[in-house]
Amino acid sequence: MASCRAPTEEATKTLETEGGYVRANAERMWYATYRDQGLPVGSGAEESAAKHLVQQRMKRAGMRWSELGARAILHLRCAPLNHELLKQAA
Repeated sequence: MASCRAPTEEATKTLETEGGYVRANAERMWYATYRDQGLPVGSGAEESAAKHLVQQRMKRAGMRWSELGARAILHLRCAPLNHELLKQAA
C-alpha cells in the first residue's frame, strides 16, 4: 500500500486510513497460516450463528424483550450447543 499513489485527495485519505488499519492489525492478519491450520478467516460462521441463535428466536412477530430477559434466553439457547461442542472436542 505504501507504493500506491492516489489520484485524488479523498483517495489519499482513504489510503492513509486503511494503511493505518493494516499497520495496527498486521500481527493478526496471517490468513494463509490460519487457513493452513484449518481455522476460519471470515466472519461468516459468527454471522450465521447470530442469525440462527438470536434473530430467529428473538425477533419473532409480537415479541418484546427486556435486556435481562433477552440475555437469559440467549444463555439458555447457547448452553446445549456449547455442551455439544465440548462433547465433540473430547
